[in-house]
Parts: sequence; structure tokens; C-alpha cells
Amino acid sequence: MNKNLRQLLAEYKSMNMYLPDKSILGKIGLSKNGKILISSNILNSLSEPEKCVIYWFKATPSSLIESDRTPRVAIFGEINNSGEIIVERETWWNREDINLETLLQRQSSLKKFNPSDRFMKVLNNLKLHEEAVVIGSIFNNPIHFKTTIYSRSEDKVILFIPLSEMREQQLKYTRTLKVLCTMNKEISNLELIGEVLTLTKKFDGLYINLKIRRIVYGDRTEFEYLEGEPYSEMKEFLTGSWVTLRYFLGLTRFSFFLFPLVSVLLTMFYLYSSGVSLSPRSIILELLAILFLQLSMNVFNDYFDSKSYADIFNPGQGSMHGGSKFIKFELIEPSKSFQIGVILSVLGLFLSLLLIYFSSRFDLLAFGFFVFLFALAFSTPPLKLSYRGWGEIQIPILLVVAPVVGTIYLFTGSWGFTPFFELYGLIIPLALTLFQFTLVNSMADSEADKKAGKETLAIKLSGKNLTLLLYASFGLSYVFYPLLSYFYNNWALSLLLILAIPHFLVINQITGSDHNSKLVDMISIKILILYLGFGLISVFALIF
Repeated sequence: MNKNLRQLLAEYKSMNMYLPDKSILGKIGLSKNGKILISSNILNSLSEPEKCVIYWFKATPSSLIESDRTPRVAIFGEINNSGEIIVERETWWNREDINLETLLQRQSSLKKFNPSDRFMKVLNNLKLHEEAVVIGSIFNNPIHFKTTIYSRSEDKVILFIPLSEMREQQLKYTRTLKVLCTMNKEISNLELIGEVLTLTKKFDGLYINLKIRRIVYGDRTEFEYLEGEPYSEMKEFLTGSWVTLRYFLGLTRFSFFLFPLVSVLLTMFYLYSSGVSLSPRSIILELLAILFLQLSMNVFNDYFDSKSYADIFNPGQGSMHGGSKFIKFELIEPSKSFQIGVILSVLGLFLSLLLIYFSSRFDLLAFGFFVFLFALAFSTPPLKLSYRGWGEIQIPILLVVAPVVGTIYLFTGSWGFTPFFELYGLIIPLALTLFQFTLVNSMADSEADKKAGKETLAIKLSGKNLTLLLYASFGLSYVFYPLLSYFYNNWALSLLLILAIPHFLVINQITGSDHNSKLVDMISIKILILYLGFGLISVFALIF
């Protein structure tokens, strides 16, 4: 063992390590008799002695990306049954850096030696189908996996990995990757740092088109702290980019805000057409408060479902069910997810208090507090109503009925039902449609929910009872429109009946399908379109 390696171990006592063959993180240290020992979690993962390549670093996997000041070493050897590493070879990490863009800018002044040629020469030395290790980060959450160099051209490299929904989701939110070419014998310690241009999914796997921004390679035998600032490319993971917004929208399942948005806007339009004065400030504050509170509930639901393994057990690849899958696919740590939920809740509650203060509707405090607790009870212990068969009923109440009741009181000061019978006649079909949307997604999650001990309504009423419930909710949706059209002498309300035929076909598709992920997503989108159709035609009917 190199004396510098002993010096490093003596200085740090214990250091983090990454075993790429197993994609495992652990500790490594120097025993009293001078042997290198690995942590128990790595030893327990090994069934027999095996060869290993260990990347050893001071902090976390992110330090392989974020900092050039971290002492690193690659150890090649074998781990025996006692957890001891028999070192065969060690190489200290680097250094010779080449920044392509900078070199090309200076190319005109270079006469005898052109570094950009060396850059291309290094890329050309890459062997196709060579194995490598990819390291990246998603909001400081490290990711790492094996890859194969599929092809190369100029300053681009295409990497191949087998089909994996987890990797596909992770790469959607990753701009920059570092590729460690561990098997390259001609160039030691070769690192390719680049920007993900495209991610292509084919039948045999995922293809990552990586534009190389920097190459690092070299071999040093002396111990040193590496100099230089962190790569600017690596500091630009997600900040200020469309990827950040897409990450947030996916984590919070922003698209579900469409349900309360339609019902609240329909209520506001009804009140406005009835001569009720609407404050623009109150409209904005109410919509923002509902938005942040709903997003927080979505995040909390993912967090507590991950604790019960409800979403972890779910093998489905649907975008409408099984949660956001951010925790499942290691896109975020559960603790960070919980923190985001708390922040969104605080923002929503603060905006709600502002709304009550400016509108002087202090009676809304008790109503809002009850609705907030009712929403928390969806998946939060000890009630966890969604685990007891109440979730499918609870969601329409929270996303349609409660916002409408609150909006009516906010702008009219009335809790009465009779003066707004026509409005409630338009809102109830929206709530029933959302109930069907929730139920079909619960049906798709039934197997995973059973394993997690989650007894949803779809599980309790499986078979004929569930089919009868779906048809009953469909029939009830269309009872109100002829009655409203007759009593309020508004023929335009009858136009809502034109949605009955496509709605009936969707219900038939639900009851006659096997509820695979793609089909459930398609059905969910159809129900969502019907929901929007109810809202738009209702607005048209109120105009006339």
C-alpha cells in the first residue's frame, strides 16, 4: 500500500467510499494492524470475495462533482470475507484539465501546439461499448449508475443504459453528468463532464446524448489537494432553468390543481353574472391559497405513502396514479419532500389569513381550519382516511365542494344552500366526475395498496359493487341538468347532456378494462377532458 494512502487514512481515520460495481456507498478505514477495512453494509452485500474498483473521497458523491479540492484515489483490488481490501493497484486522481470552449477561443493564438486537438484525440481514444460509471446530482441528491459508451462524434458521446423507469425519470431532471471511464487502459482516471442534450427511449434501452464540456485525466502518485475552482458547468445543475420548473411541477403534481381551479372559477363567474361584486385582490389571494395548500397535500401524500411503501410497491408507470414517484425513483429524499410540504402549507395558510383579513370574513377561520385538518387527515397519521376507504370521497369534497362553499361565503357572506341551488346543481356533477377520476386511479393502484395495508374504496367494493357505484355516479351526474333547465328556464343547460354519450363510453371502458398503467392514464385524461367540458358548457349556459 502506498505510503501516501496510509498518510491519508491516518489523517482522516475514516472516509466515504463508493463501490460502483454494486452502486453502494459506505465507509473505509485503516485498522490498527494497517489493513484497509470496509463498512459492514458493504460487506453484507457481498456473497463472496470479488474484485472491486473503489472510488474513495472525502465527503459525499456530490463532491465527485462539485469540488476539485477533495483528495481522491481509485483503489483496484479484492475484498475478502473479512472485509479487508487486498490492494493490487492504486491511482491518485489526476490532474490535467482541458476546457473545450476556452481552448477553441484561444485557438487562433496557438501555433505549435493545439490543445483542442488533444481534446478530440482523447475522445477518439474512447472504445465503443466500453463500460463506465455515470455520476450526477438532482438538487444535491446524488445519482450514479453504470453505462456503456454507445458511440462518439466530434464533441458528443452517446451513452446507453438498459430500460429503467427510475433512470428515465432521474435523467429528465439532470442537466450535467460526469462519466468515469474506469475501464480505459490507455488514459488513466478519465472523466468526461458534459451537458445532457437529449434522452431517447427505444425498445432496448435509453440513449443519452452528452455534449462534452470538459475532460479530466491523468495519473499522479503523490498526495495533493487539488487546486482550482469547482467547474462552473457542474454548478448549473438546475438553477434558473426550465428543468427546475418541470421538477417542481412533477414533485407537487401541479396538474391536479385544475380540479379546484375549474370549480372556483365557475363559482366566481356565477356570482358575477348574478350581480355580486368580486374583489380582484380576493380572487388572486384565494386561488393562490388553494394552490399552495393543495400542492402541500400532494407532497404530504407522497411522503406518507412512501413510509407505508404504498407507492414503492406500485410497479405502474402511469403519470396519473401511484403518486409523483419522486421518492420512489430517488429524485428527492423523503425528509426534503416533507420539508417542501411544510413550506407550501405555511405559504397557503399565510395567504388564507391575508384573504380573511382583507375581506373581513373572520367566520372563514373556523371553516378553513376544519378543511385544512380534513385535508391533513387524508394520509397523515393517526386518521389516514385514504387508508380506510374514505379517500375517494374525501378528494371531491376537498377539491370541489369545499372551495365552492368557501368562495360563496367569501363574496356573499352567506352559508345558505337554497339561494345557490342552480350553482350547486352545476357543481355536484363536477364532484361526481372527480370521484370517478379518483376511483379509476385507485383501481389501478389496488395491488400495491393491498401490500401496503391500504384499504381504499376500490378494494372494499371490488367487483359488481364497484361497477354499480360507477354507473350510479354517472347517472346522478345528469339528473340535475334537465331539472335546472326546466326550473330556471335556461335551455342552454340542456347542452350539458351532450357529454352523456362520451361519458358513458368512458365508464364502460373503466368497468371492462384490466387497469394497466397506460390504459388508466388514457381513461384519466378522458375524464379530465369531460371535467373541463362540464365547466366550459356551464359557463356558456350561464351567459344565456
